[in-house]
Amino acid sequence: MNTSQCQPDPAIIQKALDCWPGTSDCSVTLINYSENHTYRLDGPEGPRFTLRLHRPRYQTDAAIKSELAWLAALARDCTLNLARPVAGHDGAHLQQLALGAGDVRHAVLFSFAPGKEPGVNQDLADLYATLGTYAATMHNHAETWPRPNGFERQHWSAANILDADGLWGNWRVAPGVDREISSTLHQAR
Repeated sequence: MNTSQCQPDPAIIQKALDCWPGTSDCSVTLINYSENHTYRLDGPEGPRFTLRLHRPRYQTDAAIKSELAWLAALARDCTLNLARPVAGHDGAHLQQLALGAGDVRHAVLFSFAPGKEPGVNQDLADLYATLGTYAATMHNHAETWPRPNGFERQHWSAANILDADGLWGNWRVAPGVDREISSTLHQAR
């Protein structure tokens, strides 16, 4: 994949950094690009954050605020170690970056949750036990949590995942999907 396609304009990143206190002197490192651009921010004196720049027109304001409401409820109701959203200068967790011509990018800043990817030869039993605990706790919470008015999340139907105009985009044209992979995925579909 061409990494220049993965990076939004540096002016957009700077516009996002301007929304939160304590981020102006941070170095910015891309750590993931999928539905969103996700960055690690490292401050000169140690403050660390994770910045998520949402893909344009992928999530609505209501859907992002709903996700943040659930994260707040999980932090309040459970003992899971979760990254927490950080309020911007205006007190809001969700920031809207006006880019001109009616284009808006959403951004959310989180406290940094340290960790590392497991090694190729690492015994994963403990990791999977932890993941299972998290999944079960979150599932139980989701089953009993009274959702606030206006709660909205995307619906993950087979069509929304597999169709050419699915929520993640058309997997058939994704980077790395060659003839062999495409054939396998078509059979699986």
